[in-house]
Amino acid sequence: MDIILASSSFLRKFIMDKSLLEYRSVSPDVDEYQFDDQIVTKRVCSIAEAKCKIVSQDNPECFVIASDTLTASSESGKTYDKRDQEESDPISRALDLSGKTIVVATGSSIYHPSFGLKTELVGAKITYQSFDRKTIERLIEA
Repeated sequence: MDIILASSSFLRKFIMDKSLLEYRSVSPDVDEYQFDDQIVTKRVCSIAEAKCKIVSQDNPECFVIASDTLTASSESGKTYDKRDQEESDPISRALDLSGKTIVVATGSSIYHPSFGLKTELVGAKITYQSFDRKTIERLIEA
C-alpha cells in the first residue's frame, strides 16, 4: 500500500525520510485561514483533517498522513504562526516570547482505506528563558 504525506513541510518530509518508509508527498490545497475562528487545539485538528480528506479523496487506496502545528501564548491565547514571522524581525519575536510560556498543539490525521479517517491531538507547554535584546543579538552573532 502506498503511503502519502499530505504536506509540503520540509520538517515533516525530513521526519518521514528518517523513518526509511517509502512515501510520496502531496501538497494539499487547503485554505488554513478558514479555521482562524477556532481555538488552537480544534484548529490544528481541523486543518489536519482537511488536508487528509483532500488527499485521500484523490487517493482512496493509499495510507495518508497529515498534520498541523500551532503555538499559542498560554496566557493570552495569541497564536504564533507564519503570519507573525512575516510581520516582525527575529529579535522582536524572541523578545515577545522572552520568559513566556507557550502551548504547542499538533493535530495529526491518518486515513486508511479499510479503517477510514482518525485524528489525534498532542500538546505540550514550553517556558522560554528570559532574554534581553543585547543577549539575543550576541547569540545571533555567535
